[in-house]
Amino acid sequence: MQGNLDKKAWLRIVEAFIGIIMITGVVLTMMSRPAVTDVSVQQETVKLEKFILDRVVADPLLRSQILSGDVSEFVIIMRFVLVECLLNAMFTAKKLWLAVI
Repeated sequence: MQGNLDKKAWLRIVEAFIGIIMITGVVLTMMSRPAVTDVSVQQETVKLEKFILDRVVADPLLRSQILSGDVSEFVIIMRFVLVECLLNAMFTAKKLWLAVI
């Protein structure tokens, strides 16, 4: 009877040790990932601003709305443009993914 309890106790100690090792591994993995830096966010913001400004330069309707001060329609149009770009990016990523497979 005593030997059976000793085996269970050792088994629980080993289980606890494995659990601690697993938790430590997850924490170390999470800490080793690079965090999103302000520089990367800033670069993405600059890219987005450049994209929007290029669209405004290319479209006389958008340009005239901005110059007149009526930006309500501009915001709606830019939402559609950004969604279109996002869908194009997703479609391109899907094509690349299918090409890899």
